Amino acid sequence: MTLKITPLLFVLFCFNGAFAQLQAEANKDGLVGYINDSGKLVIDYQYQKGKGFYEGAAIVKKDSYWGLINEKNELIQYGFTSIELKGIYNNHYFATDSSYLMGILDLKGQWIYEPQFEMWEVWYNDHNILPVQGPNGFGIISLYGDPIIEPKYELEDFYTAVNADGEAYYGADDWFVLGYGGRWGVISGSGKELVPFEYDYIRVAGWNRKNSFAGVEKNGKIALMDPSANVITDFVFDAYYGVSLDKDFLALRKGDAIVYRKISDGTEHSKLDSGEYEWQKRANSQIVSYRGKYGVIGKNGDIRIPFEYDRLQSASGVQFESIEMPLKFKKNGLFGIMQNMRTILPARFDHIYYEGSDFTVPIYIAHSAGKIQLFKTDGELFVETVFDDFIPPYRRENDTSDTRAKIGDEWFWINKDGSLRKE
Repeated sequence: MTLKITPLLFVLFCFNGAFAQLQAEANKDGLVGYINDSGKLVIDYQYQKGKGFYEGAAIVKKDSYWGLINEKNELIQYGFTSIELKGIYNNHYFATDSSYLMGILDLKGQWIYEPQFEMWEVWYNDHNILPVQGPNGFGIISLYGDPIIEPKYELEDFYTAVNADGEAYYGADDWFVLGYGGRWGVISGSGKELVPFEYDYIRVAGWNRKNSFAGVEKNGKIALMDPSANVITDFVFDAYYGVSLDKDFLALRKGDAIVYRKISDGTEHSKLDSGEYEWQKRANSQIVSYRGKYGVIGKNGDIRIPFEYDRLQSASGVQFESIEMPLKFKKNGLFGIMQNMRTILPARFDHIYYEGSDFTVPIYIAHSAGKIQLFKTDGELFVETVFDDFIPPYRRENDTSDTRAKIGDEWFWINKDGSLRKE
């Protein structure tokens, strides 16, 4: 006996013109099969999950992998960790393989791009256009035809460059600062070359946007380029860090000194005033980077944390204002915590997360080689136990405020004070 599920909740209807295609239906065991518009079972209940047919194909899950079947129940494609229908007119499948590389299929299940892209986003203005990061580099591909930017370029940071927030938010005339063959230039979001590939390096701090100043490097020295792509200084600087705490100034480095150049008149200053806004008045330090190395500079033109880190950011998620605040840093591929130039947690963790409300005191949740430890913000252990899994409240569907953790094969609850109780 089968249990017929109400169409509103479990049956997916798809239409090809005016003709209904096969509908997905679950039985009492939760397995999905397919019925025709007369309610006759055409494809037996066998799939863990199944979506309605669209243009002669349906997305199904079996044995923990996703694939595509036709109306004869023949596998068109299989072996994906995920697959979804995308495009403005639902005209392509995006499929991710077991190596978490994404490829693109047409509606017949034929490859347009075989799985190769490590990172991708759809453009907010047209889901058939995608910035991608593949084996040969960054590019922007179009499912209408030829790539807008051939995927072959070096890029400092994919998600920053495309301004990713669920989709890629950039304009057709925005800047993409790219490297190729040891030289750097600028190409617009529509594929037009704006700055020729003749520089050793180019840095636009923040998003790669139009109307931004850039530092362009030749032979180890940097000049300033304005938003119209005109070089406006000699090659006399050693680094370009972008807009300073006071947004009227650009931060650069000459030798060991920070130079603040006023945007309006080009004058150079050795320090900044307090600034217009309250947070600018409070802040005395700024996290900046050049050529992938992060450090901290001060309003008085000093370098407060040397440029030797692969990443620096506020450890607690609040806006960074001074080196007295805790900083999460990355060095040699691993994360640690520092405060006041003193190491709180050494760089030996794969990930570190701050948690400020689940326990009686704020803690750091540190992951290393599949193990999890909980530390107080002074670096002392909050819980002596090393966990094999850790599920905070926000990852669970129930309404309990407690945290779950696993030791070996056993699960425990972690109380607010860090003590454990067995499930």
